[in-house]
Amino acid sequence: MSTFLDLTQLSAASLAQLDQAQHARQKAANHLEAMAENLSAAEMEGSTASGQLSLTTQVEPLRGVAGNLQQGIFRLVVLGDLKRGKSTLLNARLGERLLPSDVNPCTAVLTVLKYGLQKQVTIHHLDDMPPEKIALEDFKQIYTIGP
Repeated sequence: MSTFLDLTQLSAASLAQLDQAQHARQKAANHLEAMAENLSAAEMEGSTASGQLSLTTQVEPLRGVAGNLQQGIFRLVVLGDLKRGKSTLLNARLGERLLPSDVNPCTAVLTVLKYGLQKQVTIHHLDDMPPEKIALEDFKQIYTIGP
């Protein structure tokens, strides 16, 4: 899996889009940080005027998301009907065929991709079972809908 995007291969238009995306992330991060500051100020004002408003539990998550956005860490959700190319799109973006894709519907589970130094698959079950690590090829075989 490629770790970094090779900017030398991008057109001027693509670089402009990346720059726009970076500015949008920064703007969103600034808005989230401002919201956190407003909540903190309201909590402080409320505690002296009429009692705490219990807003402190909202401040840290906002600051965490703002910090992640500033570092370029974010979630991209890809949704669509069956056989619309979601896995193919993600594989193309990753530059490698990590997710199963086929002419027939084949992805059988909700899949979350995260950057890591090594390729690995961790299955998180809905019941009380602990997370399970399996090989990427096993994942493709076990969690793929057959034709």
